[in-house]
Amino acid sequence: MFRRILIEDWTTIFTIVAFVTVASIYLTMLYRTLRLKRSEVEHLSNLPFSEDADETAKPADPAKPAKPADPAKPAKPADSPKPVNRHE
Repeated sequence: MFRRILIEDWTTIFTIVAFVTVASIYLTMLYRTLRLKRSEVEHLSNLPFSEDADETAKPADPAKPAKPADPAKPAKPADSPKPVNRHE
């Protein structure tokens, strides 16, 4: 009986560890958000409306059928986005 009590108390560690993990993630995100510079906040808020987004997000022309991919040619890798310089 004594071993059963110890095992049941031991399982509460999982709950405590899960709570501490989730709380630390949220507090870290809150801390990083509060430390953002005003210029960076404005830059991030204008990202959906920037000129580059308009060019890359053009809808496909419904009149033209999509070209099937040529199996002999390897697919091109997607262009990676340019990194944001946070230390300007």
